[in-house]
Amino acid sequence: MGGTPPETVHLPNPLLAEPAGSLVASEPTPEVLMKQLDDVPEWHPIPVNYPPQFPDNYPPEFPTLDTDALYRVYNRRKNKVLDWLGDAAIEAAIYLAMYPTLSACAQPITASMGNLCNALASKSFLSHLPLLYGLQLQLPDARRADKERSPFPNMKRMGDLFEGVVGVSLQRCGYSMTLRWLHSLFQPWVAHAHQREDTPFVSAVDKDLYQKRMRTLAGAPVAPRDERLISLDCLVVEAPLRIALHKGSISAAIGENSWEKLDITRLGLSGDYPHPPPLEALDPVILTAALTDTSYYLHFGEDVKFNEGYRSVGQHLLHLAATVLTVRLAPGSTSAQLDEIRISCTCFPVFALVGLMLNVHRHLRTVREAADSTCWISPAESAAAFCSLAGVTYLQVGWDGFLSWVSDILSPWILAAAAEKFLGDKGAQSRRAHRLKAQEKAAENRKQKKKQSKAALKLNQLQDRKSATDARSRYAGDSPAKSRHMKVRPRSSEC
Repeated sequence: MGGTPPETVHLPNPLLAEPAGSLVASEPTPEVLMKQLDDVPEWHPIPVNYPPQFPDNYPPEFPTLDTDALYRVYNRRKNKVLDWLGDAAIEAAIYLAMYPTLSACAQPITASMGNLCNALASKSFLSHLPLLYGLQLQLPDARRADKERSPFPNMKRMGDLFEGVVGVSLQRCGYSMTLRWLHSLFQPWVAHAHQREDTPFVSAVDKDLYQKRMRTLAGAPVAPRDERLISLDCLVVEAPLRIALHKGSISAAIGENSWEKLDITRLGLSGDYPHPPPLEALDPVILTAALTDTSYYLHFGEDVKFNEGYRSVGQHLLHLAATVLTVRLAPGSTSAQLDEIRISCTCFPVFALVGLMLNVHRHLRTVREAADSTCWISPAESAAAFCSLAGVTYLQVGWDGFLSWVSDILSPWILAAAAEKFLGDKGAQSRRAHRLKAQEKAAENRKQKKKQSKAALKLNQLQDRKSATDARSRYAGDSPAKSRHMKVRPRSSEC
């Protein structure tokens, strides 16, 4: 993977050498390195109660980064977009580490795994990872120039720094290599999740969807369990459905009023949109398990071949791919603008509509009425099916093939969002309105501050002139008085 920052890896923090002499070891353990700042008031301990079993080669070798790349990471003004890019890659890597050997077997997320994912993605944990490589020793000296400030780096600063390192590594070392590095970095922390005894974790949203579907059935007979495998040829979209969706006739196409109607008339979608994934590379057995809905699993029992891991992996890989494409297609945008574009294009209504266009909903195994030949699906179910398809595609074709396919699907949405021709769902529109309002308020505050600054400067100038005038007046008024009290020396009689 490349070299390491010079004189940083496996070096203890010299600032701690005096109070904690035990850290001055030739080869401190990863646990010691990560906890070396836990006693600093600004820091918090690692939010994971059970330390993992680290392999001998942990931490994995640091990516090769040149001086210019490291400068961008350490320069706060230049690494905002890098932080944003790195954050998406970290979340994807954590879920990839959660599922190193995905198969068609049931492997639902457990409560401990879900909680661990949230803990590992937090700044409280990420801020400890740079300490493994001594990145805190590379901070500019100006950071500690103020003697009254703490000599130790700020915890949030180190978390942002690690996200920036990941972001610049994605750009310089490639996405596949960076994801492998992150996988090796997080794997020891998530390996225990597969060994701990835990019950399957089903989110409240999935439980509510299942209960809602059962209420809709109103006691009607449920269609029997279906073990047939998906025919991959059926993922090719039919022209009438594609045309209807392109015209925005969503409710006519699916007969469901709960779908949020998105204005996609200005996207400029081609006649053959969307392209299916590389079907020859997909395994029908795995895809069938991935497209098994949680309600199906809850209704028919734990022996159902069901794996929601693909959905979780696919959702976060789609998020990362959208992040990469947004940076590429909207250059010059701020991190806030990029985030707004990405949110518009990765909201669940968009994923649900794309899943519908890909015909994936017809292969989703879910609970439905036996007498009903047509099963209307909810937006959440369609979005989950699309994410599952994305997860299977990534894990079977790799990053390059996955990004190429997702680029064909999401690029029109991203370009339209960047040009404000597509505003996303109601949530994305609300976020955009909030950002614009905040910008207007900030501009008004700057204008008011500038006006106050000019007024203060003018007042100071008037006060200075008045003070100068008063001084001259006092001097002029005091001169005659002084002359009256001056002693005149008498002239000499000799003159």
